[in-house]
Amino acid sequence: MPPYAPLDEPPRPPPVDPPRVAPIPPYASDPPTGDRPRAVPWHPDPWQPGAWAPDHPRSGTVLAVGIATLVGTFLCVVPGLGGLYPLIVGRRVRQEIRDAGGSVRGDGKVVAGMVCGGIAFGISLLLCLAVLISATFFLSFDPAS
Repeated sequence: MPPYAPLDEPPRPPPVDPPRVAPIPPYASDPPTGDRPRAVPWHPDPWQPGAWAPDHPRSGTVLAVGIATLVGTFLCVVPGLGGLYPLIVGRRVRQEIRDAGGSVRGDGKVVAGMVCGGIAFGISLLLCLAVLISATFFLSFDPAS
């Protein structure tokens, strides 16, 4: 018999009983059974594809700006002053990640960007201070005396 029905026959009805499937066993990530579910943080099943939470949209930006200001500080002092951006925005992003309750990740990226931005800002401040001190010293120096 061909796998398709001939054109002169009416279509066959679907089977009445679908095939039986074994029940799926409960996993640790399933909500508890009972009248009221407990409030627990979100813990995905690590074997379920796509179960991990995405990164916060600005976590990569904070990391990139922090690294760029750190590299820019060693090339020229002025970009290090941009290290304030990862410090200010990173604090806000870390708070948003904590408030999300595990639905977004990226705290490590934010901390790394804040550390790089803080180091860059500190180095640029020290270099600017050194330039100001040396400029006032050399401008106040009188070679005639």
